[in-house]
Amino acid sequence: MLISAIASLILVLAGGTPSKPTFDAYPAAKPSGRSASKLDFRADPRARRFRTQLERALGRPANFAGHYVVVDWGCGSSCQAVGLVDVDTGVARLTISTGLGSEYRAESRLFIDSPEAAVRDACPGQPCIFSTRYFVWEEKNKAFQMLDEGGRAAVGGGTRGP
Repeated sequence: MLISAIASLILVLAGGTPSKPTFDAYPAAKPSGRSASKLDFRADPRARRFRTQLERALGRPANFAGHYVVVDWGCGSSCQAVGLVDVDTGVARLTISTGLGSEYRAESRLFIDSPEAAVRDACPGQPCIFSTRYFVWEEKNKAFQMLDEGGRAAVGGGTRGP
């Protein structure tokens, strides 16, 4: 991670800017043709407290990372809790909270918290407490890995998941 931070610094000092993560750079398996039909809370017992919200995934096809349905709900001003339901197994997980909504695709593992347009709209022409954050879903760990704006694992970003 230190090497990626040094590489980013060199790139910036050389006058370049790292390219922002794109959905195409983080492909997922072909989206499942199934819809969520049940909820299983054994992998993340905390998710049971949000059963009513997570039930909104039932009957919906995968809309993230090939086989997950993203469900979000308000958790305060400018806060949305995000849960994932696996359409193949019904496993429900709580993941991260977003500030100004999110962007994601069925065929990608990239998840964007507070997309740039939302940040611009929230704070037109002035400093803003919100910033765009990029995460990639790591299927092996069943958790989000925070990325820097160049698409590398963020220094100190760690994983976000149960």
